Amino acid sequence: MRKYIILFAILICNLNIAKSQDTLRVKYRITTIPFQYLFNDYSFTFEKLYRNRITLGLTLGYRPSTQKGGKLGFRITGMFSDYTYQNYWNQLYNATTVGINSKYYLSRFNAQYIEGYLFYRLWWFDKKNFTYQGQDDDIYWSGIRTEKQQIYGMKLLMGQTLQLKSQQKIRRIIELYYGVGFRYKTCKFETENGTFYNSQFLPYKLEILKFWTPTFHLGLKVGLGWRKL
Repeated sequence: MRKYIILFAILICNLNIAKSQDTLRVKYRITTIPFQYLFNDYSFTFEKLYRNRITLGLTLGYRPSTQKGGKLGFRITGMFSDYTYQNYWNQLYNATTVGINSKYYLSRFNAQYIEGYLFYRLWWFDKKNFTYQGQDDDIYWSGIRTEKQQIYGMKLLMGQTLQLKSQQKIRRIIELYYGVGFRYKTCKFETENGTFYNSQFLPYKLEILKFWTPTFHLGLKVGLGWRKL
């Protein structure tokens, strides 16, 4: 399923793009971020246009786990080497996303917009037996893990809506955007029958983390738009 969605997105991106005043007259649209499919993560945003300048939208997303346990097969280096930043590479995780957004177009017939986006994202898995080895040999643990990470975030974006040439009622659209944001993350890690950092056996360990981080965004959305339901 994933390869067909990615192929569809690539075909859309390779078609001839044209800026059009009709872009803003597409009253309903559904868009997605094809890059996330590389991580088995699928989200869709449904938006409705009001007065040809303002949209309100709802985003729903889901990412299924693809690993039941064993040894994690990734070792990220550099500024994102901390375990709490490696969710997308961690195949043990399930994830769900809920978000709301609003775009404000700079004029009735201008394709450029400012967008605000609020979201909540939950990453989790329950009682999976696995081993993790970090980029340093002394960063190591093994055991039965239950993990839960909650993310509360906000984005402020600038972007542009582009419409593909078409005489059809359903229009293909592309959105390019960039911006900044922040997120607040809480992490709860429980380990049973585990070993940490080459230490002695521990029957149970609980770790709780909370922190803020700034975020920077650059991306592309593809989708479909139409004037009437």
